[in-house]
Amino acid sequence: MAHRLDPLLNPRSIAIVGASDNPGRIGGMPIDLLTRFGFQGTIHPVNPKYETVFGLPCHRTVEDLPDGVDLAVLAIGAEDVTAMLRRCHARGIRAAIVYAAGFAEAGDNGAALQATMEAFVHEASMVVAGPNCMGFANLNTQAYTAFASVFKTAPRQQERGTVSLLTQSGNVCAAVFAIARELGVPFSHFINTGNEATLDFAEYLEYLAQDADTDVVLGYIEELRDGQRFIEAASACAAADKPLILFKAGETDKGREAVRSHTSALAGNQQIYRAAFAQLNVIECQDFAQMAHLAELARYRRRSAGKRVAIVSISGAVGAILADKCIGRGLEVPTLPQALQDTLRAGIPDYGMVSNPVDVTGNVVNDPGFVRTALAALATTDAIDTVIVYAPGYLLDRMADDLIATAAEYPRLLVAVDTGRATRRDDLRRHGVPVMTDIGMTVETLAPFLQWHDRRQRKPWQSLQGRTDAARTNGAPALAMPCNEYEARQYLSGHGVPGVAERVAATADEAVAAADALGYPVVLKVLSADVPHKTEAGGVCGWAWPTPGPCAAPMPRSLPAWRATCHRRASTACWCRPWPQMASS
Repeated sequence: MAHRLDPLLNPRSIAIVGASDNPGRIGGMPIDLLTRFGFQGTIHPVNPKYETVFGLPCHRTVEDLPDGVDLAVLAIGAEDVTAMLRRCHARGIRAAIVYAAGFAEAGDNGAALQATMEAFVHEASMVVAGPNCMGFANLNTQAYTAFASVFKTAPRQQERGTVSLLTQSGNVCAAVFAIARELGVPFSHFINTGNEATLDFAEYLEYLAQDADTDVVLGYIEELRDGQRFIEAASACAAADKPLILFKAGETDKGREAVRSHTSALAGNQQIYRAAFAQLNVIECQDFAQMAHLAELARYRRRSAGKRVAIVSISGAVGAILADKCIGRGLEVPTLPQALQDTLRAGIPDYGMVSNPVDVTGNVVNDPGFVRTALAALATTDAIDTVIVYAPGYLLDRMADDLIATAAEYPRLLVAVDTGRATRRDDLRRHGVPVMTDIGMTVETLAPFLQWHDRRQRKPWQSLQGRTDAARTNGAPALAMPCNEYEARQYLSGHGVPGVAERVAATADEAVAAADALGYPVVLKVLSADVPHKTEAGGVCGWAWPTPGPCAAPMPRSLPAWRATCHRRASTACWCRPWPQMASS
C-alpha cells in the first residue's frame, strides 16, 4: 500500500521551480545530479528565464507542467513560497520540498511566514518538507532532489542501498554521508527535515520502519516534536530488527542555544531522551565518525554477538589497551575456562597470556595452523559472545583465510582490527568479518553495538509500547497546567510510569491518618505548583521511628500508638519520639 510520503521519497516525476542552468546554484544542483546519475523518471525545470536547462525543455510556469508530476522542488525565496504552493496544489502536485530559509528560525517575521505556510498545507493536505531543507535523495532510484555536492565527491555507490540517513540538519546529513561512503556503507535514502513545519522526524522514521529498502537507520536529532509517534516508529524499527542509530544534540546550555538558532528547535532534557532511547533499544552515538562506523558494523548484526568479549592480539600491550577500553565502555572481558586456556596454551608460549586477553605473540607466524584451532575454540565456547582480533598489516593477511573459514562455519561475530595496511580487508568484510582500523574507534563502535545486541534479546520496547497503548485505551486524563507534583505523578501513572505510594492531606489529622495508612517512615511535603524546589523553601519534613531509647516504651507502630505508650511524650529527649528530618525533594 502506498505511503503518503512516497511522492517525496520515491518520486517518478519531479518539477524544479526556480531551475537554473548553473550546477553551482541551488536551482541547478538537483538537475545536474538527476541527469548525471541517470534518474529514470521525468524532470521538469520551471523558470521563465530559460528555454532549456541541462538540455531539458524548461517550462515558464507551473501551470504549463504536464499532468502527473509527483513532486515540486521550490528553489525560491521564503516570501514567495506559500503562493507557489497554492499554484502547485491547483496544478495537482501532491508534494513539495521547500529549500528556503528565513522562516521560524529567523525571528517574528519568519515565524509569521511559516505559520501562513503551515495553515495552507494543512488546509490543502499537501505533503511539504522543510522549510530550511537541503532536499533528499533516493539512491536506489537516483532521485536526487538535494542541492548537495557531496554526491559528486563521495565514492560512487554501485550496490543497492540498505541504510537510510535521516537528520534535522542538511550539513550533518552531508557530513555523515561522506564519512560512511568512504567506509563503503550503501545508502538507500538521504533525508534532512529542516524546520519540520508540517512533517516531523517521527513521520519520516515511520516511513523508513516499513520501507523494504531500509535495513538500518542513521539519525541526527535536535528536538522530537511528536514523542508518541517517535515511540511507535522506533518500536516498529526494533520489531523489524532494523537498528536505529541516533545522535542527539543539545547536551549543554550552549548546544541548546545553538539548536534553537539553527532550526527553531527546543533541545529538551537529555536525560529523558537517553532513558527513552534505552527503552526503545536505540543505539546512541556522540559523533559523525562513530555514527558511520556503527552503520558499517550494523550490516553484521545477524551474527551471534553480545557484550562478553574475547580479545586475541599479537601484541600484549594492545591486548591490555583493548581490555581497559572495553571494560571502561561497559563491555566484559571474562576469564576463559581452564579447558579453553589449555587448548590455547598448546600453541602459545609460556610468556603469552591465555586467560583473556589472549596474547598469541609473534609465534603465530611460525605456526599459522594454530590460528584456526584457536579461533574455532573461541567461536564455540559459551564463556564469551564476541571475538576481537588485533593483527596489523601482513599479519592480518596471514590470518585472513582462517578468519573467513571460522566465520563461515560458526555464527559468532569476529571483528578484526588492522592498524596497518592489510590487503585483504575487503575480502574479510565480504565474508562476514568486519575490519576496523583504529583501536579507540573499534571500542567506541563495538560497545553500543554489542549492548544493543544484549537488549535486543529482552525486547524492552515491547513493554514501553504496551504501557503507552494501555494509557491510550484507558483514556488517561489530560494534564492541566500549571500543575502540582501530585497531579503530575497521577498523569505519569496513567501513562504507565510507576510512582510511589502517596496521599494528599489538607489538615494535620488527615496527614496522621495518611501516614498510618502508608506505613512509616514517611515524608511530608508542601503541595503547590508555585513551589518547585521544596527543600530550599523549607517545605519538606520526614517522620521516622528510631531505636527505642531511655523511656523504655515499646516501639510504637503508629503516631496514635506513640501518643498512648510514651510516658515522656512531652520531652524532646525521648528517643522513641518522631522527629523532623530534612529530606531531599
